[in-house]
Amino acid sequence: MDLFMSLPIWQWWIILGLILLILEIFISGFLVACFGISALLTAITLTFDASLSVQLITFGLLNIATLYLLRPFLQKQFAGKEVKSGVDALIGRELRLEEDYTPSMEYSLQKIQGDVWRVRSKTNEAITAGTQVRVVAREGLTLIIEAI
Repeated sequence: MDLFMSLPIWQWWIILGLILLILEIFISGFLVACFGISALLTAITLTFDASLSVQLITFGLLNIATLYLLRPFLQKQFAGKEVKSGVDALIGRELRLEEDYTPSMEYSLQKIQGDVWRVRSKTNEAITAGTQVRVVAREGLTLIIEAI
């Protein structure tokens, strides 16, 4: 215990910074990492024999700076790509129409990836079977298609 109490204050700032950086592994969002970086940078102020109040002010200002400047950059760099799933993954998909679609029909049936979906034309014009189409939207459980 005496070993820890005899550590210089700059080492406490470094220990705090490292603990906060390690905590960032378990708490996502780069919030805790910004505090950890601020603590590490605050340790540098002790090379100028800064008082405790100067250290705390520096720590606070560095927190504000890292939160507003560094955090958005880190979040953007490490953001995952959005993966569409379910019916949203079908939008943009191109396929060959299996059944004729005519404007008098409410919808036509189309098999997509083993599932049968209701489809209708975006422009409400006739599309013959075998035509290459693209799914452009959905309304409920009906996929809206257009001829390519």
